[in-house]
Amino acid sequence: MQPATAHNSCAPVMAENRPIDLVHLSKFTMGRRDLEAEILGLFRQQLAVSLQKLADLAKQPVDDKAWKEAAHTLKGSARGVGAWALADVTAQAEVLTAPDARLAIISDLDTLVLSATGFIDELLEDWQA
Repeated sequence: MQPATAHNSCAPVMAENRPIDLVHLSKFTMGRRDLEAEILGLFRQQLAVSLQKLADLAKQPVDDKAWKEAAHTLKGSARGVGAWALADVTAQAEVLTAPDARLAIISDLDTLVLSATGFIDELLEDWQA
């Protein structure tokens, strides 16, 4: 399934522009909220690690292979849970080769990661209540 983007007419429609498409996630968990919570918790943990790795790599001399692998991993995880906006920006990051461009996109990724983690935190808290 492709990420939701303006250029993709087959993209899923996300309710209320949430950072994570819960309908997409539910399709893979067969609606099991406990499994969704576990997946989202793992994804949340990975977000901080992945963002830090990309930020560290952006500050180092160009290491194309490590940068592309780190971005590709985050992109795949984001697509897996339906974090389409994060996946789209990470896909853009994946092909960047210029150090300045890599540093610049970290800010965009940081904003999207903060949005996703906040959403996950609120959602999991609501589910536990």
